[in-house]
Amino acid sequence: MVLSISRRTDIPAFFYEWLYKRLDEHKIGIYNPYNRKSRIVEIDEELDFLYFWSKEPSSLLKMKDVLKNYKFRLHYTLNNYGFEIESTLPSLETRIMVFKKLVDLYGNKLIWRYDPIFYNKKYSFNHHINSFMYISQKLKGYTDLCYFSFIDTYKKNEQDLSRLGLVHPDEENKLMKSLFEIGKTYGIKLYSCCETIDPKTGIESGSCIDPELMIENGISGCNILSGQGTRKLCRCAKSYDVGLYNTCITGCKYCYASNQCSPDLNLLKKHNPKTPLIFS
Repeated sequence: MVLSISRRTDIPAFFYEWLYKRLDEHKIGIYNPYNRKSRIVEIDEELDFLYFWSKEPSSLLKMKDVLKNYKFRLHYTLNNYGFEIESTLPSLETRIMVFKKLVDLYGNKLIWRYDPIFYNKKYSFNHHINSFMYISQKLKGYTDLCYFSFIDTYKKNEQDLSRLGLVHPDEENKLMKSLFEIGKTYGIKLYSCCETIDPKTGIESGSCIDPELMIENGISGCNILSGQGTRKLCRCAKSYDVGLYNTCITGCKYCYASNQCSPDLNLLKKHNPKTPLIFS
């Protein structure tokens, strides 16, 4: 079984105590995101694989004693948007430092995410080229993978996105080709997440939860979902998510997981770090 921790909320950033107890006790709750039905499952260090998703995973620096025996990967989002877009995150320099410390602690288990990419008057083609090059320089030797995607509009985020003055980039292929060449310079291979890719860019379609990696690690039932995943064109292996939507308090203005970037305060009050379900 593959556990996703979590595409729906930033568990390493905000629910560290709960996560630590779940991994230590080998028992965790998973949810159906639409009806919130849940069940408790046992976590087996040999038979299961964990995928973490976070913008601020520094708490994992304090979890080696419980994580050391688990098979896992961490998708760590590092981009360079300003305070008006991501108002609660530490500085980019601090986040890069955390990335390096996590690699020093756990080895080659981190995957850099440069997403979502969007354009407006401030965040232009040149902004993304310069930001991607800067982060690539800093991460040289610390990762050889980067996943990216362009911003998507959902009902949950369309009102917030309308305030950002987004413009549709006419130069997507040019940007992708440029990012590919920058990554190549620093030993970082670029993969797309749920994007239609022109082969001329040199970029391949990626699987954020990699079925081949799961097979190599003896994880059963990990066939590609073939477009039946969380987004159109998703190539991820099947996974079970432990989080719920509308519970992330990072406040990113492009967020698809919370209504108008605002968490459900009543749901957050139900968080109990001592129970297998993150909200009970």
